[in-house]
Amino acid sequence: MKAHMLLQCARARHFGLLHTRSLPLSLSDINSHWRTSRRLCQGEGVQGKRSNVEEIQYDTLESGKQQQIIAYLEFLLEKNKVMNLTAVKGMEEAIDRHANDSLTMVSAIEENYGARDECLKVIDVGSGAGLPGVMVAIARDQWQVTILDTLKKRCGFVDEATSKCGIKNVQTLWARAEEAGRMDDHREVYDISIARAVAELRVLVEYCLPFVKVGGLLVAAKGPVIEEEVELARNAIEKLGGCLVGVSKVNSFSDDGKRTVVVIKKVTTTPRKYPRRPGLPAKRPL
Repeated sequence: MKAHMLLQCARARHFGLLHTRSLPLSLSDINSHWRTSRRLCQGEGVQGKRSNVEEIQYDTLESGKQQQIIAYLEFLLEKNKVMNLTAVKGMEEAIDRHANDSLTMVSAIEENYGARDECLKVIDVGSGAGLPGVMVAIARDQWQVTILDTLKKRCGFVDEATSKCGIKNVQTLWARAEEAGRMDDHREVYDISIARAVAELRVLVEYCLPFVKVGGLLVAAKGPVIEEEVELARNAIEKLGGCLVGVSKVNSFSDDGKRTVVVIKKVTTTPRKYPRRPGLPAKRPL
C-alpha cells in the first residue's frame, strides 16, 4: 500500500509539473517529458519496451495468413458495394490502408507489452468494418479479439466475413462503448484496447480505458500531427487511471503523412463514474 501511494504521489507531482507548461509540446518533447511517467509505468504487468520486435506487415506474414487477409478484404470490397463500409475501392489500396495500417498495432503491442505467444484478450473499440481488429486477429491467432461497434449491420458483416474466411478468434459486441464499458463481462477484463480513427484522444481514453485491466494498454492509431491532442488529453488520461507510455511514428501512411501510435498504460482502476452516459464524453470531453 505504501509503495502504491508513493507511486501515485510521484505521478501526481509529474502531472502537476506538466500542467505548468504553457507552450505546445513537440513529439520529441512529449516522449522526453513523459519519460519519468514511463519509468513509473514499468513493473506493473507490462513487460516493458522491447527493441527487437519484428515489424509486422502483410509481406512479413506466412502465406496462410496472407490468404486470409486477401479473402477478408475481397469480401469487404464486395459488400462495400451495398453497405458503404470503406472509401477504399481496390485491393492494392486495401492492403496498404487497411491491412498494413492495422498491422502496425501488432508491432506496437508487442513492443510495449511483450507476450507475443500469450493468449491476450484484445478489444477493438469503434471497429467499423472490423479494422484494425480482424487484421490483428489474423496476425496473432492465439489472441482473442472482440470487435465493438455501435451498428448492428457492421457487426453482422464482421461475423459473416470472419466465418467465411475461417477466422476463429474474433467475436463481435454490438453496443456503445459508454454502455459496454460498464458491463461486468467487459469492464477491466481486457489486456489491450485498440482503436483507429474513432475520436480525439481525450474522448477516446474514456471510451477505451474502462475496458482495460490494470497493467494493460490502450494502443491508439493516430495521424502525423498529435502533439496538441496529447496535451489536451493529459487530464483525461490521469482521471481514467492511465499513464502515457509514449508516442511513436509507425511505418504506415495516411493521406496527411506518416502515422503515429499513442500507447497508454492502465496503472489504476477506472473510477466507477466513468464512462459517463452515452454521448457525454464527446460532448463534454474531460
